[in-house]
Amino acid sequence: MTMAKAALLVMTAWCAVVLHPAAALTTISGGSLQWTLSNDSTSVPGSVPGGVYSDLQEAGVLDEGDVYYRYNDFNYRWVSYTNWTYTATFQVSDALRAEKKIALEFEGIDTISSVLANGELVGQTNNMFVKYFFDITNIVKESSEVMLEIELQSPVEWSRRAYEEQAVDYPVLPECVDPTYRGECHANHIRKMQASFSWDWGPAFPSMGIWRPFTIIGFSTTYIRDMTVTTTPLATFPSVPDPSFRTSWELDVVVDVVLADPTVELSGEVEVFVNGAVTSVTSETFGPAGTDLVTKSIKTYLGEDVEPWWPVGFGNQTLYQLRVECRTLNSTETAIRVARIGLKTAFVDQSFIDSANPDIGRHFRTYINGVPIYMRGSNWIPAHVLPERVTTSYIRQLLEDAVAANQNAIRIWGGGIYEVDEFYDIADELGIVVWQDMMFACSMYPTSDWFLQTVREEVATQAKRLNLHPSVLLYISNNENEGALRGNWYGTNSDFELYKADYITLYVDTIIPSLMEFDPARSVLVSSPSNGPESIEEGYIAENPGDTRYGDIHYYNYIGDGWSHATFPYNRFASEYGYQSWPSFRTMSQQTSSEDWTIDSDMLDHRQHHPNGQAEIQEQISSHMVVPDAGDGELAFKRYLYLTQVNQAMAVRTESEAYRRIMTTLNDDGQGYNSGALYWQLNDIWAGASWASIEFGGRWKMLHYYCKKFFAPMIISPIVDGTTVNVSFVNDLPYSANDITLTVTVQPYDIMQPDFTLQITDLSFQALDASVVATVDLNDDLMWETVCTSLTHSLQDSCFLTFSASAQDYNLVVPDTFVLLGEPKDANLSPAQVQVTDVWGPSVDGVYTVTISTDQVALFVFLETDVAGVFSDNGFILGSIDTSTQILLFQAREETSAEFLLGNIEITSYADTTIFA
Repeated sequence: MTMAKAALLVMTAWCAVVLHPAAALTTISGGSLQWTLSNDSTSVPGSVPGGVYSDLQEAGVLDEGDVYYRYNDFNYRWVSYTNWTYTATFQVSDALRAEKKIALEFEGIDTISSVLANGELVGQTNNMFVKYFFDITNIVKESSEVMLEIELQSPVEWSRRAYEEQAVDYPVLPECVDPTYRGECHANHIRKMQASFSWDWGPAFPSMGIWRPFTIIGFSTTYIRDMTVTTTPLATFPSVPDPSFRTSWELDVVVDVVLADPTVELSGEVEVFVNGAVTSVTSETFGPAGTDLVTKSIKTYLGEDVEPWWPVGFGNQTLYQLRVECRTLNSTETAIRVARIGLKTAFVDQSFIDSANPDIGRHFRTYINGVPIYMRGSNWIPAHVLPERVTTSYIRQLLEDAVAANQNAIRIWGGGIYEVDEFYDIADELGIVVWQDMMFACSMYPTSDWFLQTVREEVATQAKRLNLHPSVLLYISNNENEGALRGNWYGTNSDFELYKADYITLYVDTIIPSLMEFDPARSVLVSSPSNGPESIEEGYIAENPGDTRYGDIHYYNYIGDGWSHATFPYNRFASEYGYQSWPSFRTMSQQTSSEDWTIDSDMLDHRQHHPNGQAEIQEQISSHMVVPDAGDGELAFKRYLYLTQVNQAMAVRTESEAYRRIMTTLNDDGQGYNSGALYWQLNDIWAGASWASIEFGGRWKMLHYYCKKFFAPMIISPIVDGTTVNVSFVNDLPYSANDITLTVTVQPYDIMQPDFTLQITDLSFQALDASVVATVDLNDDLMWETVCTSLTHSLQDSCFLTFSASAQDYNLVVPDTFVLLGEPKDANLSPAQVQVTDVWGPSVDGVYTVTISTDQVALFVFLETDVAGVFSDNGFILGSIDTSTQILLFQAREETSAEFLLGNIEITSYADTTIFA
C-alpha cells in the first residue's frame, strides 16, 4: 500500500461509471444487434435500449399520433395487456468461444420476462430496478450463432394475478388507484415504475422493454461487476467553508469480482488509481470459492492536495477519477472498473433541540463537510412515462434550469425510477444535493418470500450504483407509506397490526439493513414524511407522522388562502408542498386538438387526475382574480391557463418564503427552525394539470421564474399585518452582508399618480439567519393615505408595495420583490398596452436583449415565444410614473433572429384576462 505524493489533477471531463474492456475481455453490445419485437399477430423492428410502446409507434402500428396525443393513453392501452417478445441473433466469434465464462449482463429489463438462448431458459426477471447476470457459457461454446429471446409478460395482467394470489390470504392494499387517475390497478404488486400505471399528474402507459443497456461479456479470469467507495476525511472541517482548507482522506474501496472458474485458485493484485496516479497495490487471492462472486475490500489514502465536493453556492464541485484494476498472474486479462467520485462528509442532525425539554422536538438539519446547508429545491418525477425517450440533454437542461432558479437540492420521488447514471453524473457536476427515495410510494406492499428477495436484489443494485455519486445525500425507504398506514388511506385499519408488521418487515428489516450494508456512510430515513427517531420510538408508525416538531412534512392546503402566509405551518423541513396549474397554451396545443380548447372540455377533465382538482383551481383563482367565462371559447381557455399559472406562482412563492422566514425562529409550541423547502414538483411527465414549475418539453412556467427569486440565497421577505409591514432578511449562506440599504416604495396602480419611497440604511443580512430587520407603518412611514387616494377604490386596492436592497458591495445579489395590499380582481387597474418595442442581438452566447413598454401599470406581465429559451425575468409588475419600460434578456436555446422574436413574442398581463380585454 502506497500513498500518492504527486499532486492530483482535478477531473473536469464528463465520464460515467463504466466498464473498460481490457486485453482478452470480449464484449458485444446488445444495442448493436438487429432486434425484432413481436407478439402473436405483429412483428416490427425493435430497439435496445428501448420499449414496446416506442417501437410500435416507430413502426406505425400505433397510428393515431404520439403516445401523448389527446386520448392515446386510452387508445393505446391494449399494448400493456399483451405479451411481447424481443428477438435477436449474434454470431459466436472464435474469441468469444475461447473465453471461460460468457454471460448476459442486463442493466434493466421492464419487467417480467423469461430470457432464452437458443430456446433454452437461462434466466428470469421480475424487477425493473435489478441488474441481471445470466450465464450462457455452455450454449455459446456449442453454437456458431445464438438466438436471444426476451419474452415479456403483460405487467397489467401479471400484477392482477399477483394481487389475486396474495388476496387469498389477505389483500395488499389499495385494490386500485382512484378512478380519477384513469389508470390500472395493482402497481404495488410488481417492481416497476409505479407511476406507469398512472398518478394524479400523469397517464397510464404500463411499459415493457429492455429499457437499459445490456452486454454480452466473455472473460477467462475475473470481471469487476460492481464497485463502491466510502470516503473519510482525516481532519475535521471548519464550520464555515474555507477554500484553503485541506485534509487527507481515507478511501474504502469494495469491488465485487466475478470469477470465470470459482474452483481454481488465482493469485493476483488489485491496483487503485486516482486521476491516473497509483494510490495502492494489494496482493489478492481469487478462489477457490463456493460461488463465482467474491468481494474484495481495499483501503487507500489521498494526501492533502485534494479538494472536497461542495453543493452549488458553497464551493467547487471537484471530482476525481477512481480506477480499479484487477489482474491475475500468468494472464494478459485485466478487469477494470472506472468511476467518478467526490470527497465529502454528510449527515442529518436529528438531535433534540433542547435535551432538557424533549417535548419541543428534534432538529432536522443537513450538514455537508461540517457546514449547515439549507435545502432549496423541488421534487423530481420521471421526465417521460416511457423512460427510453428521456435524453441526456433533456435531463441536463432540467437540472441546469433547477440551478438557474437557485435550487441546490432535488428529491427523486419514490413512485418513479431510480434515475439513470447520467442524471447523477450531471447532479455531481452541478452541485445538486439529491434526496433519493426508494421506489415504494403511496401503497402497502407484499412481504412474500419472492418479493422480499427481489427487493434485496433491487437495493443491492441501486445502492452500489448510487454510492459512487457525491450528489446523493440520503435514502428514504418509502414515500408517504407511514402516513398512509396511520391515516387509514386504504382501509388498513381493518387489520392495522397485520399491515404494520408488513411495513416493518419490508422497510425496517429488509430495505434499511441492505442500504446500510452496501452504502454505510449515508443517512437512511424510514419514510417521508416521518418524525424520524420519534417515529422509531413509537414503533415506526407514529401517531402523527406529520408532526411539525420532527422530521419532514408534506403539506397541501387547497381550501385555505394560498396567498396568505398565515395558511402555512411552522415546521422543520417541508419536503413536499405546492399548487396545481396548467401548462401554457403553446405546450397544451402540442398534445391536444382545437376542439379541446375550452375551459369545460372533456380533454381538460381527462387530463386532470387530481380528485376535485378543477374545482379547487377555480376556487383558488376566484379568491384573487376573475375566472374567465367558459362561453368565450378558445380565448377564455388561454386566459384560464395563464391565470392558473399566476395563482400557482403567487401561492408557492408565499409558502416558500413562509418556510424560509422561520429558519431561525422557534415558536412557543416548539415549531420552526425550518431547514429546507422542496416544492412539488420540478418537471412534468406530459401536458396536463400538475404541480410542476417546468412544463413537459422544458418551457418555464411563471412559478419557475418566481422560484429564481424566492430561492435566491439572500431574499427580502415582507408581510403585511393590518397597517404594519414587517420586512425580513433571509440569508442561508454562512457569510454576512452588511451596510445594506432597504428601499420600500408605495406604488399607485394609477400610473399618473406619484409614488412614495422610504429608505432604511445600515441593515445586514446576517449569516445563516432569517429575521425581521425593519418594521414600518403604512400610515406613519409610507404615507399610503396620501399616495393611494382614489374616488372609486379603497386604499389597499389603489396601491402595492415594492422592495429592493442595495449595498456598496456590487457583488450583492438580492432580488427585488413586491406585495399586493389587496386582490387583483379589486385593484384600480386600467387596460394596459404592453408591447415589445425592440429586440437586438444575439450576443456570442445566443442572448437577445428585449425592450418592452406599457402605458399603464400591468400586473403579472408574462412573455412567451415559440422559440425555445428563457427570459431573465417574467411574471413581474411593469409601469410607474418614473418608468414605463423594462429591458430583459432572452437566452435562446435554438436558432432564431432578433427580427423573428420582435414579431413572435407574445405578452399577457392580468388586465388582458378581465373585463377590460
